[in-house]
Amino acid sequence: MSGNWISLFFALTGRLLTGGRFRKNADMECNIGIVAYTTLFVLVSLGYLLSR
Repeated sequence: MSGNWISLFFALTGRLLTGGRFRKNADMECNIGIVAYTTLFVLVSLGYLLSR
């Protein structure tokens, strides 16, 4: 059940970022959400490491 919530969260993020352009392609929205959060995580990690 938790996996469904996570994929829904990623899909909603992808939809917000793309403005609903991939509305018929839910997998694409989900992938965009995953990429967005991965990028955010990497940037935060780099910022943390560089600021030490």
